[in-house]
Amino acid sequence: MTKNEAMNITLTHDGGGLVKITPAVEGHVWYDTYFNGVSLFHSTVKTEMIDDVMMALMDSGYYLAG
Repeated sequence: MTKNEAMNITLTHDGGGLVKITPAVEGHVWYDTYFNGVSLFHSTVKTEMIDDVMMALMDSGYYLAG
């Protein structure tokens, strides 16, 4: 398993949004979105694309929860 496949990342937005990125099947990660605690979207994203997705989210005001 690669580093990217083993990731568990949560991005938060002050407007109530939350994105969770967790390991899925080989070559993919789960991509789950929530708004004010309500699940909105559940899908997979190719592992090699997740960096671009995360950068787009961060450009939209999301930040790493921590």
